[in-house]
This record gives sequence, structure tokens and C-alpha cells, in this order.
Amino acid sequence: MLTGRVDIALSIRPAQVPRLAESPELRVLEVPSANWVFLGLNTRLPFFDTREERQAIRYALDRRALVDGIMGGRNVLGRASVTPVHWAFDTTAAATSPVTDPARARQLLERSGWRDRDGDGVREDAAGHPFRFPLMVWQGSGSYQEMAEVIQAQLRAVGVAVDVRVLEFNTFIAKIDGTPPPAGERGTPAPGARLPGDTRRRDFAAAIGNWTDNLRKDDSQLFHSRNAGGPRFWSGFSSPGIDALLDSLAVTMDRPAAARLWRDYQRAIVDESPLIVLFYGRGINGVRRSLHGLVNDWRGPLASVQRWWQEPTAEH
Repeated sequence: MLTGRVDIALSIRPAQVPRLAESPELRVLEVPSANWVFLGLNTRLPFFDTREERQAIRYALDRRALVDGIMGGRNVLGRASVTPVHWAFDTTAAATSPVTDPARARQLLERSGWRDRDGDGVREDAAGHPFRFPLMVWQGSGSYQEMAEVIQAQLRAVGVAVDVRVLEFNTFIAKIDGTPPPAGERGTPAPGARLPGDTRRRDFAAAIGNWTDNLRKDDSQLFHSRNAGGPRFWSGFSSPGIDALLDSLAVTMDRPAAARLWRDYQRAIVDESPLIVLFYGRGINGVRRSLHGLVNDWRGPLASVQRWWQEPTAEH
């Protein structure tokens, strides 16, 4: 963009915005997106198999520090998996607000039996096993590695030890998506699985990832029990209540009735916290001023590509 070799650059990193904004030949366009960045917890493991443990992690996180310190303050703090571009996004419910409360986190951990029994600053369970887990990000994920290191420090403050692991991208995906069991074991649940259909072997405890919703919002492959054997059933969490909400949301056409269901769904996801939404992404795009016709809505600038036109220049 800065050298004139391209006329549009998608997904500009926040740290790159000031340099682009200084150029009189360029403009920076920002728009909300259907993307959300999350800390995913594998609820099949004893660290995260209770609601209180997962809530403790959520309360220990300072999402404002992540957004302001790493993402340039350009993102919206995370609530549930419903993004600000969705008509039912709930900004009013205190139950879904991104609260940081380390004291509450410590209280929940104590209640769950995690105490610093040997005085080393890391909590242990009754059997002496430390609350220590690896947090995965993929190589080349840019800001995600920085976020993982900040999360590491935030959780250490409440007695939880995190080891940040940076993996090659395909290895990262293979570990979180998991692999189906051998043919002779297809009916055998994965270790720690709550649901009979959850048979994939997934080699991770926690990971930072992101998800972009389709035009029609549907989280079934993430949380519905019928998809327990699917690759996107990362957290391993579902419940009869969430199943019922997802089923109802898929068929409820009445807007007021759907709004109530979406409200209940958002509160349920935050309360259970299998995927803790850190923030909602923004589309940040650099565009040369000689390029016209671009409509920058939440679908991204390519939605209007058939109407783009370029001013002629001396060279063309």
C-alpha cells in the first residue's frame, strides 16, 4: 500500500493503521465484523470440567487490557458468541458484561478445591496436582501470541500457571479439531468426554482462536450435542438447555420471540463459559483514494467488488 504496488489491503493490523493514515493517498476504513476471538477451554479436562472453574478463568481475564494494549483499542470487548453486527446482540445485560474480578476468581477456585497447598504461588487440587495447563496459539497469528502472554500473567495473579505454546498452523488445527478414533473404537468416547458421540481425540487444554459467523448465525456445530463428534466441537460442552435454545433459534421467525431466545442463549454461553469471547473483531482495510465504488459493510469490502472503478492515472 505505501509503495503504490496495491490499491487495497484487507485485514490491516491495528499497529499498522497509523502509518497508513499518514499517507494522503490512502484511507483506512473500519467496520464491525461477524468475527469473534475467544479463549477456548477443553471441558473434558479436570481443569475446566465445572462451571465454577471456567467462570474463575473468565473473571481473572482483563479483556480491556487485551483490546487497548494489543489491539489498539479498536475492538469491542467480548460478551457471548453473538457479535455486534447481529440484530440480537445484547449490550444491556449485566449477566453478559465483560467483568474483571480477580477476587471473585480466587473465591471460585477455592470453592472448586484449588488451593496453593505448598506455597509456590500455584494452586493444587486435593491430590497435589497443580493448576497448570498449556495455552496454544499458532505461529504467524500475530497478536494472538502477545495476548497469550498477557493472559498468562493475568491468570498467574490468581494462582493458575499457563505455559504458552506456539505451534505450526496445521499442527494447531489438528490438535483442536482432533482425529476420529480407529474404526474399531468408533463408539468409544474420548477421554473425559461427557457425551457418547464425542469420540475425537483432541490434544489441547486451551487455545486462542477465532470464528466468523455466516450470514445466518448458527452455533450448533460448536455447542449442540448432536455435533459432539464433529471437528468444531472444540470445548466438548453442551447441555439440554443449550440444545433446546439452538433448536428453537433455528426455527423461530417471530422477531420478539426470537429476541428473548437470543437473550437467553447469550446469557447461557457466558454463564457456562466453554469459549470465553475476548473481543469482537473489526474489519480494518487500507484503500487507495483513487479506488471508488467500495461499500464497506460488515460482510467486508469484497461484497461490492463488482462496482469498483479506478481513476485513470498518468501511467495508465
